[in-house]
Amino acid sequence: MSHFTVIVFGEEDIDKALHPFWELDLDEEELKKDERCEFVSYDEEIKKDIETKTFTYVKMPDGTLKSPYDEEFKVNIGGVRYKVPENLEKVEISTKEFIEMKYNGDVEEYIQENYGYQKNPDTGEWGLWENPKAKWDWYQIGGRWRGYFPLKLKASNMIGDGLIVESLEKEVLEELKRETGYSVGEINNLFFLHRENKKKFESIVKNFPVDIQYTMFNAFHSLYVEGSIGEKTWFDRDIIQWETLGYTDRTFKGNIDVDFEKGVYEKMAVDIWKDFKPFITKYSHTQFLPWNEVLKKFDINNDSKRIDEARDFYHKQPLVVALSNNKAIQKKYIWDLSTVLEEIFSYCNVNRKAFIELYRNRALVPFAFILNGEWYEKGEMGWWAIVHNEKSENEWNKFFWKKWNEIPDDTLITLVDCHI
Repeated sequence: MSHFTVIVFGEEDIDKALHPFWELDLDEEELKKDERCEFVSYDEEIKKDIETKTFTYVKMPDGTLKSPYDEEFKVNIGGVRYKVPENLEKVEISTKEFIEMKYNGDVEEYIQENYGYQKNPDTGEWGLWENPKAKWDWYQIGGRWRGYFPLKLKASNMIGDGLIVESLEKEVLEELKRETGYSVGEINNLFFLHRENKKKFESIVKNFPVDIQYTMFNAFHSLYVEGSIGEKTWFDRDIIQWETLGYTDRTFKGNIDVDFEKGVYEKMAVDIWKDFKPFITKYSHTQFLPWNEVLKKFDINNDSKRIDEARDFYHKQPLVVALSNNKAIQKKYIWDLSTVLEEIFSYCNVNRKAFIELYRNRALVPFAFILNGEWYEKGEMGWWAIVHNEKSENEWNKFFWKKWNEIPDDTLITLVDCHI
């Protein structure tokens, strides 16, 4: 159940571009007839599990084994549903022992019940009929990222020393002056405010009557080059989507103001660095390990049982203690604190210039993109936004911008909100 961004390069028919990568929500007979479908064997995965996987059981006084989730251990006290008495021993049994004990040695029954795989009658292998290229189950243009690409201002509006809003139709400009009580200069300032401080801009324009908001939105939007906005999500309730002003989900590459968006991300990085600078100055890299390095220190990939120990180590570090006790930092970065610290200490080695460049190169970069019929992705997106085999951010950003710079400016570009 994950949403992620996909940029489609050079394809007008988005259905056609995404067609090869559909998850195929079809019944078994339809699946087998679909050209994208093939039988994918999971025999190796099953064999590996049978050889290495173990099951935890409780050894009873009479020597019998019971699951720790047996009705006998059910308690339902204080959020704990099952509890094994401390005097009973927990033991690990192999998968082969588990199959013998629970399924009387019937491996096929075990596979069907625990994996849900089908047996290929032609090869005898276990697996599923599926699209091996599957990446999504439904999509919409824009969606959660509606208004993804910033548009350039029309070059014709930027000629000479006049104000940009003076290029609007005279009747429209007069209406804006009359209804808002603003001078031409103030309307011009309001236009640029939406590019520099959207929150402040919206707090002003939402005080105007809805009809004049519409007039202003359309007038300001006409100052940009052409592009089209995608579909709303179900939770978009605003009558006027001010956040999409000057933005698009579909246009030609040359219409996209890359420098503007990189500037937005640079300002973001500068502000973050300013917030963290007092702490960066006080705590050197040798005094602090970011979360990703703590995971390596405790070898969590190979020993997940040490996760509580790793968390305890991380949160007791002086830098984390100081940040946790700072109300301003906690309020502003409550969900992003560990990520920002990884960026500063691990990815950028406490280097301001590198930190700013990291953010600049993050602008416009999607999770995946389609180019010439090929799907490229940062990693394999799973449920709940869990990503497998993920490339490093620097590696992925560098790859994306290399491809971007090779593409002609007259290439049609579309932002798609994909779901899996």
